[in-house]
Amino acid sequence: MQVFKSVSAAILVATMAVLPAGAQPLTKVDGPKEPPPAGFTGNQYVDSAGCVFIRAGVGGQTTWVPRVSRDRKLVCGYEPTFPPGMLEAAAAVGSGQIPPAGTEASTGPAPAESAPAAATTLL
Repeated sequence: MQVFKSVSAAILVATMAVLPAGAQPLTKVDGPKEPPPAGFTGNQYVDSAGCVFIRAGVGGQTTWVPRVSRDRKLVCGYEPTFPPGMLEAAAAVGSGQIPPAGTEASTGPAPAESAPAAATTLL
């Protein structure tokens, strides 16, 4: 009988030690895989991994909180808010590596202007 109690206790301890390791707690989620651009004003953001985050904050401080289902699992599998590569391009423009659209991209000579079209009069 003593052996049965010892074995039961060992199995219980082993089971309790393994159970918490199976699920990742939400406290380990730091936020989106990549943060949205500074000018993003939406209340919901889907990162490149497809996981949904909701804007929260106080006093101008923004925090992205993971959206969870009723059973406290991350809501993932959605289409990203920004297409792949768009955030990197925005970061490159912001850092000055790539000039924004509509600005002079090269330092070469400007193209020659064409002569104005001749005016025609209709009688």
